[in-house]
Amino acid sequence: MPAKISAPRKSTRLPEIPDPPAEGGGGEGWKLLTTAKDIYTASVLEGFLVDRSIEVFLDTQNPSLGAFLKPFGDPLAPVDVYVKGIDIARASLLLHEVDHRPYDHNAPPPRMVARLWWLTILFVLVAAMLAVIEIFDFAPCVVGAFCF
Repeated sequence: MPAKISAPRKSTRLPEIPDPPAEGGGGEGWKLLTTAKDIYTASVLEGFLVDRSIEVFLDTQNPSLGAFLKPFGDPLAPVDVYVKGIDIARASLLLHEVDHRPYDHNAPPPRMVARLWWLTILFVLVAAMLAVIEIFDFAPCVVGAFCF
């Protein structure tokens, strides 16, 4: 039985992969699959790939200049996701199957965004009308900030 390599959760160095046996196989080293936006996304991705028997290594080293200000780690820092070289093609295909839709720039905004936009415009117009009414003394003072 080949020795199982356990990938550490936090490290600055990739774990060593032993040389392939004489009958074939091998690891070809660790290859960068993707960079997740945070540790939460990386953990979900790790679980997805481990369920499909692909070994994963998460490099949580934070390269930013202000990393020393967070001694216990930054959960929102980018995380590099590595897989074995022999599994890189399969892992890439799995990622593309999950997220295969490109972003459509010509798509209309979601309904909630459109509603909030119209609500904001309505609020600004009402505030402008109140300001004009009170500045020119068309009505009694309602908003104390505009009363002179």
